[in-house]
Amino acid sequence: MTGTANRKISDKWGIWCWLRHDIHMDLHDRNKELEIQLKKEAQKVFEKLYSHEKWMELFKKSYL
Repeated sequence: MTGTANRKISDKWGIWCWLRHDIHMDLHDRNKELEIQLKKEAQKVFEKLYSHEKWMELFKKSYL
């Protein structure tokens, strides 16, 4: 998730994945398709564990 507020929420709820540094930087610079795909996958897993309503309460945006 993007931004400082969403980073804190993501960390609290365990939403993260390991990326090589070059891929991480590429996400910020130009690979928006991969960034969105990672967010979609995170949302799918989160919603299986909790709910769509909880996702929207926390992140205020759906990627699905």
